[in-house]
Formats: sequence, C-alpha cells, structure tokens
Amino acid sequence: MNKPNDDLVEVWKETEPTIANGLVNLLKHSQHFPDEFHQPLKMVNDVLARQIAKVPLKHLEETEDLFPLLYVESQPVQQTAFNILHKQIPAAQEQISIDSALEKTTARLPEELLSLILEAPTVAALADVNFERNIPLPLRGYLLSWLLVFDHLAHASFKVKNDYVDHIKTGAYLPGLLDFTFDFLGHAHNKPVDISKLDPTTYEPDIELPRRDTHWLLTHIYYLCLLHLPSLTKSWYIDCKSRPVVVTLEPWTEKYISPPVISSALSSVQSWADTLPSDEPFAVKVANRAHEITTTYAIDDATMAMRLTLPPSFPLSSARIEGLSRVAVNEQKWQSWLRTSLGAITIFNGSIIDALTTFKRNVEGAMKGQTECAICYSVVGSDKRLPDKRCSTCRNLFHGGCLFKWFRSSGSSSCPLCRNPFNYG
Repeated sequence: MNKPNDDLVEVWKETEPTIANGLVNLLKHSQHFPDEFHQPLKMVNDVLARQIAKVPLKHLEETEDLFPLLYVESQPVQQTAFNILHKQIPAAQEQISIDSALEKTTARLPEELLSLILEAPTVAALADVNFERNIPLPLRGYLLSWLLVFDHLAHASFKVKNDYVDHIKTGAYLPGLLDFTFDFLGHAHNKPVDISKLDPTTYEPDIELPRRDTHWLLTHIYYLCLLHLPSLTKSWYIDCKSRPVVVTLEPWTEKYISPPVISSALSSVQSWADTLPSDEPFAVKVANRAHEITTTYAIDDATMAMRLTLPPSFPLSSARIEGLSRVAVNEQKWQSWLRTSLGAITIFNGSIIDALTTFKRNVEGAMKGQTECAICYSVVGSDKRLPDKRCSTCRNLFHGGCLFKWFRSSGSSSCPLCRNPFNYG
C-alpha cells in the first residue's frame, strides 16, 4: 500500500480552510432558482451539499449570511445551510456565554434568524399545497429556523438562555408557532393525530411521507418548546382561545410528550445530584416512578426537607412543592422559601435544578454565621429552632428551651457561662 505524500498532505492542510470558505461562498452566491424540476441544477446543488458536508466545523466562519438560505427554493441548499448552522450555533454558545458574563451585556438571538420566524404559516394558506412530493420549502424553512432557535437555547448558559427567552417573549414569536402547530396536528378540529409511532425527542428528515414528516417535525418542535420554553408554552396554553385545542392538548401531551420531558428532567437532576460532594449536608433523591424529587439539608441531628412532584402533564400542569420537615426557621419564612423555589420553574423558566439550588441557597443563607447554643452545642434545638436568647453580658446565644432547663435545674436565673443575672441582650 502506497504511503501518502507528506508534501501533498501538508499543502492540503494549508489550503483546506480556503477551499472550505470557497464552497460556503459558492453556496451563498449561487443562483437559487427552484430546482425541483430542473435536474441539472439539482445535481449541482446536491454535489455542492455533499462537499460542504465534509467540511470540518473549525473551518466554518461567518455563517450568519446563511440564514436567508433557509427559505430558498432548493431543498439541497436549504438543508445544507441548516446543517452548517446546526453545527456552528451550539459551538458558538460557550463564547457568547463567556462574553455576556464578562461584559455584563444582554445576549440577543440573531436578527437574521428571528426575521425567519416573524410570520408563522397558517393551515388555510397551505390548503391548496401539494404534500405528495415533499414538505413545502417555505414551511420547511420556517420550522428549520425554529430548530436553530432551540440550538441557541439548548447550549447557552443560564443567564444567556434567560436573555434569549426574554427576547422570544418580547417579540411574541411563540404564539404563532403553537397556533399553527395544533391546527396542523388536528387539535383545533378535535382530531389530534396519532403520533404513537413517532419519537418526539428526535427528528430525521425525509424518512416519513411528507405530511407525516411534517407531523413528526412539529411534534419534535413542541417537545423542544416544553423542554426549553415551558413557561411561555404554558402561558400560551392558558390564554388559548380555541376550546378544542384546550380540551384535546393536555391529554395528548400527557400521553405522548410529557413522559420524555419528565424523564429528561429527572435524569438531569440525578446527574446533577451525583456530582454533589458526599460529605455536604445537602442531598437529593430522585424517585423516577413517582416523578418526585426529595431534597434534604442536614443541620446537626435535624433535617430540613422538601418534595417536588411533577404531574403527568408537566409542564402544562405546574409542578407541586411541599415542605416535609421545617427546622430553624418560622413558618412564614419556610413558606416563602417553598414559593421561591417553585417560582424558579413556573415564573422564571428555570429547570428543576434551579428550584433545588434556590432552596439550597436560602437554607445556606439562613444558616450562615449561625453559632451553636452554648449549652447543648447544637445549632438547632429540640424545638427545631435556632439559638435566639442572647446574654447581654457575655453575648453568648442559647436556645430558649435549653435556657429554661438550665434555670429550672440550677434554681437561679444566672447565665450558664458568665454567671451574671441573665438579661436578654
């Protein structure tokens, strides 16, 4: 077997970026006439698509100019532009997240991309469209554009993702997508499609017949909405004016979409819980069958605990949270902690992990700087309270219960440590 020529290999490595940019520029500037019935043009576009598919990600630069190609009348060109952006966008999010954190700027989705989802299609406008050969390219371009939006959301930091969500909310892009989705999928006519043989967590183009392919793509996009835009999706559902959609969507979601959404959420929590140090007081237990997450925080021999339960149609139906064991804080503060933790999910589009870390931060904030009782040497007393009785002389803190026992056993009202008459400081 002949060995490769080292000089040629070196030259190829040097020229590969130039060739890659040349192919991408050819894609950008080629004449994008409809090629469905133009075989020579379609062959050229197919060859160009195959060559660009081989280009390494590191050679793909300045891809913003490719967004308009999602709406050209050529499926090979459209798909190639999507494939490039689908690889480039996730890789770019790390740097965007770092820049946003360092420069304290608000991250924004590309305007070139948002312009492609500004106007949602309607079923009425597609009434005379033929789905026999393929998905209409303008519809396909609109839906592929949404997949790229979710590429941004899925790989961004918490702050940047929240910026993106606010951008989507402010522009009111989501309602049009969801209105069209559930009109096309039949919910608006009380006849939602059966997707039992489709996997909503993924999408492979051109495997199914065009209309069924559209069902699959819309179902996958709805799954991504529940995964990355749960609060906005639920708000749309609450405000939905279509009675048939309201009646049919929740049971359909519960049957087909919520199970993988819940499974993904619980799996993420379990993976995160596995990274927690074994010697820290905070612990998380996931009950997959019950769709429950229990979190505990140990303080001496006492334990704070709360449980978060995901209903069958989560996140269309809100998660439920309940306090299992309250120690060291009063009922008012405890209920405030529970509401704040739940609000991380229902109000701020956060994940379950965000809710758990909110609870953890509240507990740690309350415990920070707390000293042990100078009698029992514990932070939490038998009455599940913190030391709150301070000697005005020596300034030591005691549990009220411990202090009462001391007074009763000693027969005096002097401080156990400094022996001066105990006056509350």
